[in-house]
Amino acid sequence: MLFSGIKYRGTFTPEDLQLMQAAYNKSCVLLGRCPKTHEAKNDLAREIIKTFETGETEPDRIAEIAAQLELMRA
Repeated sequence: MLFSGIKYRGTFTPEDLQLMQAAYNKSCVLLGRCPKTHEAKNDLAREIIKTFETGETEPDRIAEIAAQLELMRA
């Protein structure tokens, strides 16, 4: 899982991390990407975090926004 481990502890709650992980997984499905091996996985994770930090808390909506941003970047 991309949003696990000590990297994010203290910055986000465990619930926030679960929410972002769900959004990340959904974005990968929308984009047709492998969540573990795709070369741009960290870029997508950053988009998930940025979107979450805007106040959006719905995982499906975060996933859609991040996927759209990734498609525009590509």
